[in-house]
Amino acid sequence: MSLDPMLWALKDAPVADTLERVVLVTLAERCARADGCTAFPSRDTIAETALADPKTVQRVLRRLETRGLIGKGDQSAARYLRADRRPTVWDLLIPYSWFPNPERMNAERAQAGLPPLTRADRPDIESAPERKKRADAGKTRSKARGDSQSPRDEGDGGTTSPERGDYESHTGGLEAPRTSPKNLPSDSPLLDAAPTPATPAAAVVPDEVGGEDPSTTDDPATAFVDALPYGRQVPNRSTRERLITRTRDAYAAGWTPLALKRHLTDDTRSAKSLVAVYLHRLAELPDPKAVVASVAADATYTPPTYNAPAAPDAVPPNVALAAARAAMREARDGRARGRDHRPWMPTD
Repeated sequence: MSLDPMLWALKDAPVADTLERVVLVTLAERCARADGCTAFPSRDTIAETALADPKTVQRVLRRLETRGLIGKGDQSAARYLRADRRPTVWDLLIPYSWFPNPERMNAERAQAGLPPLTRADRPDIESAPERKKRADAGKTRSKARGDSQSPRDEGDGGTTSPERGDYESHTGGLEAPRTSPKNLPSDSPLLDAAPTPATPAAAVVPDEVGGEDPSTTDDPATAFVDALPYGRQVPNRSTRERLITRTRDAYAAGWTPLALKRHLTDDTRSAKSLVAVYLHRLAELPDPKAVVASVAADATYTPPTYNAPAAPDAVPPNVALAAARAAMREARDGRARGRDHRPWMPTD
């Protein structure tokens, strides 16, 4: 970062509004040299600094480029970044006449292997266009409230309040509004008709979560598809219909529900989308004869039972171990005693 681009962007750049100033300062902060070249912050980085939307930042950059405050620089400076994430390299077109010491700036460019800048390369920039003023600027706003206060006198063109039904306001208090039964028509259908019990509405299944309840359908393919494990991703209506159609085709080809379920759900721990795995495997089903036979054999196989030997009532002693212990006791008892090192005590 160099100080010259920051000073120009903060004080002398002919910007039109505050947002242009912030975007230009963000570019100046990331310039590689004092000439204002080689700044390539991403659009999201500028938007985060300017507290604006990325699309708004893109429009501001186009305005700055159109008025000659910035221009596209050497794009190879960002070649170390991935092509799909590589931002645009911008140059701040600081006028040559603005630099207090252009020789120092050109010397820095010479060290980087770049040609010196001249007045023709960096001409002066025109002033920013004047901001449009509002048509009502400087005019006193009327304090009239329109029709919010209607006059009470009919002769002044105002409106009167409509009648308020069956209740009136009397001096000394208010009466609670009530509806007299005598005002109801004698032939009202609400009184003559007997109440009919409400018919429960049919359950509506949204398009995102599947179809009808598997417990109420008689189609084995539908019940099979609804019973499959899906994890967090549930198939929508169209995907569910595709699964049901392919399951019916598999049944027609000779697959059994047990064999088909084992084929679809086998080795799916690392799958990101179980729905996609089921669709792919249903589309490329192998010959069902060998698979169905293998599954049927596994279903009828009963593993052998292990019968443990009966435990003996008493464990016989280890004769060799007992003899060895007896020999050790005899050797210990026959060994000569050493000197008694106990302290002498007088006896009576």
